[in-house]
Amino acid sequence: MRFPKEAAKRRVSGYVKWEFVVHKDGHLSDFRIITPQGFGFDEEAMRVMKEYSTGYKWFPATLVGEHVSEKVVIPLDFTYRQ
Repeated sequence: MRFPKEAAKRRVSGYVKWEFVVHKDGHLSDFRIITPQGFGFDEEAMRVMKEYSTGYKWFPATLVGEHVSEKVVIPLDFTYRQ
């Protein structure tokens, strides 16, 4: 994850929550930012999301011994440090 240049220039921090679905076969879809912040935080969160969705599969949730699709919410905290 990279700190956005626009946010660094303005010396601001941000907190972006995003959600996606982990399907039964482990692939990811339906990426959505729940708490947009601006200053480049949203774009960086989307870039990171796309990296998560390529190259490998996630372990799906299990309910009563069966794999099921599940919505996941993950926070990304961008803290400005000089």
